[in-house]
Amino acid sequence: MKLYTFAQAANPRKVQIYLAEKQLNLDTVEVSMPGSKHHQRDYLARNPMAAVPILELDDDRALTEADAIIEYLEELHPEPPLLGTDPWSKALTREITTLAERGLLDTALLAIEHSSEEYANQVSQVPAVAEHAKARFANVVTLFDNLLVHHEYLAGNRFTVADITAFVGLEFGSEGGCLVPSDAKNIAAWFKKVSARASTR
Repeated sequence: MKLYTFAQAANPRKVQIYLAEKQLNLDTVEVSMPGSKHHQRDYLARNPMAAVPILELDDDRALTEADAIIEYLEELHPEPPLLGTDPWSKALTREITTLAERGLLDTALLAIEHSSEEYANQVSQVPAVAEHAKARFANVVTLFDNLLVHHEYLAGNRFTVADITAFVGLEFGSEGGCLVPSDAKNIAAWFKKVSARASTR
């Protein structure tokens, strides 16, 4: 297998943390997005959406979505379990992962697109969109802060992909001005704990 990635992007970051948690080493190709390598013909043949990451199998089949890559690798390498261990924990992990994806990661990227000078020539920036994204981000952080009253990690007492997704969302949130509310003490402590894991350094 071969992983096409770009370390500074959000979805590749998710996959890299997952791989580190599993202690999996894949043949990796770094795709320079600033250098527009993802728009070159050979790369577009692998993924017409020009996105990273891509997991290319030895028979040339490929997966081009981070969550699909993670689910495929989880089937091959179930230990330690990062997508749940029974029907309930698997469903809950999926639910929290989806909330983190939409409410933190996607929202942070939306705020960045509508506020960063980097995107000024690529997007018709609307400041109100950035502000709405920041408010939604804060609401989801508060929701997760409340979840952590009841257990150590977001989907229970075991570290899962839900935590990875939320962690990456918080990392990228700061770039778009999406801040953790000052009273979200549980999520702040959780973030500090996750930051100390070898996989996230």
